[in-house]
Amino acid sequence: ERTGAIAAAATTSLPEWIGGERNWDYRYSWIRDSVFAVRALHQLGFTREADRFACFIQRSAGGDAEQLQTLFCIDGHRRSTEVELAHLSGYRGSRPVRIGNAAATQLQLDAYGELLELAWLRYQHGRDIAADWDFLADIVDVAARRWREPDYGIWEVRNEPQHFVFSKALCWVALQRGIQLAESCGLKAPLAQWRQNRDAIRHEIQTEGYDAKLGCFRQAYGNSKADASLLLLPWFHFVPYDDPRMLRTTEHIAAELDQGGLIRRYDAEDGLRGPEGVFLPCTFWLVDCLARQGRTDDARRYYDRASACANDLGIHSEEFDVDANAMLGNFAQGLTHESQIIARLALRNEPWRDETRGMRAAVKARTLQREDDGNQSTNESEAGGESREAMHEERQHDDAVRAQTMAMERKR
Repeated sequence: ERTGAIAAAATTSLPEWIGGERNWDYRYSWIRDSVFAVRALHQLGFTREADRFACFIQRSAGGDAEQLQTLFCIDGHRRSTEVELAHLSGYRGSRPVRIGNAAATQLQLDAYGELLELAWLRYQHGRDIAADWDFLADIVDVAARRWREPDYGIWEVRNEPQHFVFSKALCWVALQRGIQLAESCGLKAPLAQWRQNRDAIRHEIQTEGYDAKLGCFRQAYGNSKADASLLLLPWFHFVPYDDPRMLRTTEHIAAELDQGGLIRRYDAEDGLRGPEGVFLPCTFWLVDCLARQGRTDDARRYYDRASACANDLGIHSEEFDVDANAMLGNFAQGLTHESQIIARLALRNEPWRDETRGMRAAVKARTLQREDDGNQSTNESEAGGESREAMHEERQHDDAVRAQTMAMERKR
């Protein structure tokens, strides 16, 4: 509450497999997990968290995009040196017990796209992002400069970096949102350079990141393994949910990564020994895709299966052991709950996503107002009036959503 940070989980070193070495400290604020949180909360009508987290990240990075880390301490400090506590036996003999997290020093390119997606979300809800533009433009510049590099990816692998498709796609998101913000707000930016890099990323993904034989997107260049992070491509607007390539990618992931009705993260080497449980957020990402692709029955089945993995209070862990019917990983895991919200809203088919007519109209209204020199044509005025009405309707809808959510909580 004091800083605006959102912790990934409350615990450290609860194992992703009993007796294994996949034991991590999650008591930090990840850019990725936090953007999931604020986007999910936005869909429920809560906007304050997005503003506070945006301030937290800019403050923690010292306003310098080059100083961005994938995670920060919840008090805003940068140091998170990973240390193994050899004198502790760990949960049920799962060693090592770790404090700190070395992922902070990894190059994870998706962070750039997630922050620009957050900025776009705030802008769509009426926030003035001009004061943050220098920082945001620097982030876009870094994405344009570094997108060709291999990275450690969303899964923070502990072997060699690769050209992960999801990471490349999120660099595209950074550039696309940067271009849209600059154009919509009349902000200074090297648009020609950004457009060139944006288009180059898309072309490379569609060639190197796509397996023409399988007809779906691949985990990394030269690697056609299934990877559940690809289920997020439409959520970040890189490709429509109903694009034939995305339909086949969704089907491929479900076929290759399903284990007991739940979805594993991937099936590839990651530099660590031993197995892990199924990663619960991935199942909810699959639900989002299936529901928006019209496969409601399948989506509901996966949703019910993943929801049943919660404890008696409805709280989820990070992973789950299908055979032992037991929770695995750190607890309570924010990303699991945020992904569950996203899946639930997809099943309800609520019109709260940022591609809705009301939000588009609101963006158009602000653009027209900025261009207005007092001599707008009658048509422009009418368009602005319609857009302002749409904004008013959206605010009324958000108020109704908040009231409904609070009523549901009281009933529970």
